Amino acid sequence: MTKKRKKKPPPRVKRPEADDSAATLSAVGGPATKQSQPLLSGRTTQSSVELAGKESSDVHVDADALRLRENGRSIRDWQTVIVGASVSLVAFILYWMTAARDVMTNDTPDYLIAAKTLGVAHPPGYPLLDVLSYLFSWLPVGSTPFRIGLLAVISSTATVALVYATVWRLVGLRIPAAAAGFALACTPLFWRWSLQAEIFPFNNFLIALTVYLMVRWHQDPPKWKYLVGAALAFGLALSGQETGVLLIPAIAWMLWIHRSELKQQRKVVGYAVLAFVGGFLPYIYIPFAAAGHSPINSDYVRSLPSFLRLVLREDYGGPFDQGLTGVTGSNFVVRTVYLFRGIGLVVGIFSLGGIFYAFRRIRWYFWFVLIAFACTGVGYALATNLDPTVQLGHFQLERFFLLPLVIVAPLVGLGVTFLGEALSEIWPSFGRGRNLAVAASGVAIASLVIVGVNYSTINVSNDHVAGNYTRAALDELPPHSILFDYGDESQLIAVYDTEAAKIRPDVTVVIPELLSQPWYADVLRHNHQINVPRNINTLNFIRDNPHRTVAFIGPPPDTSIDGKYYLYPDGLVSFLERARHPILVTRDESDNEAQLAKLDIPNYKSIKVDSYEPAILAHYANIPYRIGQAYALAGQKSEAIKWYRKALAIDPSISSPSKAIKQLDGKP
Repeated sequence: MTKKRKKKPPPRVKRPEADDSAATLSAVGGPATKQSQPLLSGRTTQSSVELAGKESSDVHVDADALRLRENGRSIRDWQTVIVGASVSLVAFILYWMTAARDVMTNDTPDYLIAAKTLGVAHPPGYPLLDVLSYLFSWLPVGSTPFRIGLLAVISSTATVALVYATVWRLVGLRIPAAAAGFALACTPLFWRWSLQAEIFPFNNFLIALTVYLMVRWHQDPPKWKYLVGAALAFGLALSGQETGVLLIPAIAWMLWIHRSELKQQRKVVGYAVLAFVGGFLPYIYIPFAAAGHSPINSDYVRSLPSFLRLVLREDYGGPFDQGLTGVTGSNFVVRTVYLFRGIGLVVGIFSLGGIFYAFRRIRWYFWFVLIAFACTGVGYALATNLDPTVQLGHFQLERFFLLPLVIVAPLVGLGVTFLGEALSEIWPSFGRGRNLAVAASGVAIASLVIVGVNYSTINVSNDHVAGNYTRAALDELPPHSILFDYGDESQLIAVYDTEAAKIRPDVTVVIPELLSQPWYADVLRHNHQINVPRNINTLNFIRDNPHRTVAFIGPPPDTSIDGKYYLYPDGLVSFLERARHPILVTRDESDNEAQLAKLDIPNYKSIKVDSYEPAILAHYANIPYRIGQAYALAGQKSEAIKWYRKALAIDPSISSPSKAIKQLDGKP
C-alpha cells in the first residue's frame, strides 16, 4: 500500500514590519501601513491597488480607501479630527480677524436689509440665507454687519473642513488632507469672499458638502444616507445660487457609475429625489416675506408668475447674466484666463499633480472632478457675459469662480500625495511620512507667503469707507428730508442705515430706479407717509411733498425740474434751489470748505479698487472740484487752481481737475 503524501501548506508570507516612514505617517499623516507601490514606475501591489484597477468597471472602492478601511480607521479617530479641527481653526481665526465690521458695497447691504427687516433680497431671493442671516443678526457680538457676516466666516471655515475630510476619504492621509484645506483657506479669492455678508460662502459650503457626501456614498454604496444627504445639500445649494446647476453633469456621472445598484434600489432613489426637492422648501419663506413692508421686496411676489420671475431671475436675464450695464463683453478666452488666475498658483500647481494621481489611482474621482471643473469653471466662462477687463467687471465675475475653486481644492491633497511618493522613490531611506511632510511644507510655506503679501489688501476689518460716506451724507440732511440716491455705491447702504440700522430713521431714501415698481411705491407710502404721484417724475414728487426737504446724491432721474430748479451742491449732497436764485461763489466756498474739513476722507491708497469704493472717493474729490469750478466761472484763476489741486490730492485717478488746470493755464 502506497503511503499517501501529505500536501504541504503554502508558505506563510510574513507581513513586513512598518518602517520608520510608516511610524512617522502614523503619528502625523495617516494609517501606519507600508506603501510599496511606486507611483512613477507603475508597479503595483495586490493589497493596495489590484482592486483599483477594477474599480473603473464594477468595484467602486479606490485602493487608498480600501487600505483605510483595512486598518480600521475612520474620520472619527481623534488624531484625524484634531488635525482637521486645527486647520479649520486657523482658517476661522484668519477670517475673524479680517472680516468686515462695517457695511460694505456691492450686494452686502441688500442681504443686510433683507436679514434685519425679513425682506426678499434680489433675485432669486436667497430665502435660506435671509432666514439664517436674521438669526445671526441676534448674536451678542460686534456690529450688525459683523454678526451677519459671521455666517460667511463660519461657512468658509466649514468648507475648509469638508475639503480636508474629502481628501482624507480619498487617500487616508492626514498630511495631504491638511495641506488641501490650508491651501484653500489661504487662496486670496476664497479668503476675500469669506469676510462679509454674501451668498457665495454659504453656497461654497453646500457644494463642498455635496461633493463630500457623494464621495462617501461612492466608497460605501450600501449606506444610502450619504446619497440622500447629498441630494438635500445640492437642492439647498440650487435654492440659493442657481449656477450650481453646472455641477449636474458630474453628479450624473457618479449616478451612472452606480446605475446597476440604483436600479435595484428604486425606493432609495425616491428618497433622494424627495430630499432634492426638499432643498427648495426654503422658498416657502418668500410669499410671507413679500406680504410685509420691507424696504427690500424684490419682484413683489403676489402670484405664481411673479414668484417664477423672481426664482428664474428674469429681470436679470437668467442665472448667467447679471443684469449689469458697462461690465459686459470680452470673450471666452479672456474669462478663462481670469478663471485660472482666481484659482491661484498654489492650488493650480498642486492640482496638476493631483489630477495625475487621480488618473492613476482613483480613476472615478478623476472623471468626476474633471467634468465638474469643465462645467462649473470653463462652462461658466463660456456662458456668462461679464467682462473682467473693465472696472468692476473683474469684481463681478470672480465671485462665480469660487465654485470651481472649491471643486478642485481636494486635488491639492492628491498632489501632495503624488509628490510625497515621488520623493520616496528618489530618497526611500528618508521615509514616506517625512517625504509627505516635505511636500506639504511647500504648500504651507507658499500659502503663508500669500497670506503675508495679501493681508493688508484683503483685510476689511478697518474698512469704513462706504459706511462713513453714507453716514456723512445723511448727517448733512435736515430732519425728515427726502434723499434721491442715484449711486450704486451708496443707495442700498443709505437704505440700510435709515431702515435697518435706524441711523436717521426720519430720512426717506428714494431709489429712483424702483419708483416704477408698485411694491416700492407701497413701501414709501406705508413706511414713510410719502405721497407718490401717479405720474412719477421728480417735479411731481417735489410738488406732492411740499413740506419735505429734497436732496440728491447724483443727478436727478429725469429733466422735469429743468428751468424751475437747479441743484446746489453742499458737501456730499445737493439741494434744490429755485432757478431764480443765483449761485454765489462765497456761499459755495464757505459751506463746502467747512463741510470738507469735517469729513473723514479716506486715503486713496486704502481704497479697494475692485469695488465701488473708487466711486465713493470720487464723490469726496468732487467737493473741491465744484468749488474750483465756481471760482473759474468768477474769473478767479489762482483760487480755482488751488481747489482743483485739492481734488487731485483726494483722488489722483480723476481726470477732470487736471484738464481744468490745463485749460486755465492755456495748455491744450
